[in-house]
Amino acid sequence: EYGGVYVDVDFACVKPLDDLTTKYSFFTGMSNVGAVEVNNGLIGAAPKHPLTLRLLELVGKPWPEWGGVDVDPAQAAAHVMAQQMPELAAVLAGGEAAPFIATTGPGFFTRCLMQQSMSSWQGDVAILPAQYFYPLRNSDRADIDAVAAAVASNEAYAVHHWCRTWE
Repeated sequence: EYGGVYVDVDFACVKPLDDLTTKYSFFTGMSNVGAVEVNNGLIGAAPKHPLTLRLLELVGKPWPEWGGVDVDPAQAAAHVMAQQMPELAAVLAGGEAAPFIATTGPGFFTRCLMQQSMSSWQGDVAILPAQYFYPLRNSDRADIDAVAAAVASNEAYAVHHWCRTWE
């Protein structure tokens, strides 16, 4: 309702976000995980931004319930079967270690943003390069030299330390 900036607890902010909050009505960043992923660990949004409202509408809902034609048919069938036979849900999930990533985390966030038509985005929306908020690759989180280099980066506004507090 009010807008603002959300930042995961395992970030270190290295410079003010003021120029981003005044330039963009919604901003976030590409992840640094070796795959195409928009990460929801740091998000800035103007009050009642349509993208924020859409995210709130869908958060926690399984992808097959809102993904439409983008949902793999096998995944859609597995979802229907799991709804009808709850004892099969764990088996059909394929042993996925963190299904919440797909319903509330970066998997959900990426799908939701990419599914929205860019023409429906209101104002100046930015999905910023990884070096703005994710200069440290998740695979380098224990490498002290990589952490120091990420913090010292001229482009970084914040550094995600990938502490995996959700585990």
